Amino acid sequence: MDNPELEMNTFLRDYRLSLQTEGKSPATVKWYLPFLGRFRHYLEREVFPTSVDRIDRLHVRAFIGHLQSEATVPHTGAPLSPPAVPEQPVDVLSDDDIESLLRACPRSLSR
Repeated sequence: MDNPELEMNTFLRDYRLSLQTEGKSPATVKWYLPFLGRFRHYLEREVFPTSVDRIDRLHVRAFIGHLQSEATVPHTGAPLSPPAVPEQPVDVLSDDDIESLLRACPRSLSR
């Protein structure tokens, strides 16, 4: 083990806390962590590295292939619909605000 902080077990514990502090729904946390746990078990079973700094694209692709062979996930080439994103209007500066900002800039920057 190179760095215990980078081992999957530590990463999963820290990731759970991160998801919770970011306000992710319990359903999201409940879905992500077991799936990542399956990934960790797969890495161990295949004698692949379990340190997150040593896991590469080929390890991830092998895991996806494994899942597809189990018919656990749909083919990754299938079209996915984008997630629903609630519309949140952005505050826009008024003309007066922009003029005030430009007046506050040094003359060399406002040209």
